[in-house]
Amino acid sequence: MMDKLIFYKMLLGNVVSFIFITAVLVFVALLHPMLAGMLLLPVVLGRLWGWLCVPFGKRHFLPEAVKTVVWTALAVGIFWYYQQKFTEIHQTADKVVVQVRAYHAAHGKYPPREAFAPSPDTPREYRIYYFPRENGQPPMLYYKDPVMVFDEHVYNFQTGVWEYRPD
Repeated sequence: MMDKLIFYKMLLGNVVSFIFITAVLVFVALLHPMLAGMLLLPVVLGRLWGWLCVPFGKRHFLPEAVKTVVWTALAVGIFWYYQQKFTEIHQTADKVVVQVRAYHAAHGKYPPREAFAPSPDTPREYRIYYFPRENGQPPMLYYKDPVMVFDEHVYNFQTGVWEYRPD
């Protein structure tokens, strides 16, 4: 009887710690994708440690397998989410490029800054920044990389391509 009580206490502790650690991982990863990438190594090492420390047997195998599957699915889901955000912001930035080029073709100058001011409702990491320059030079158009904190994607109006600029 005592062995079952100890087993259920251990099982409850294992489940509670799993739920808590999973919640912390998801919360931190959703703060910024770079943090998600930084969490990848400890999660992988933790899973390896969990597999190495498990005595072989069906009863011990299942919890480790469940943890590995859940955390892998969460990691894939979070990275997929950020990839979707990157695609979305890049498509929006391409639309802005088309609008800037159309304005320039119609008026012979680049549009004023107010024409492409980011909405205050748009989260900072998903804003597209537009800064016209003096003397008819091409404007600066860029957006922050959704994964790396200080990296940017800048549009080059001379070549017509987006350039990745790491910090």
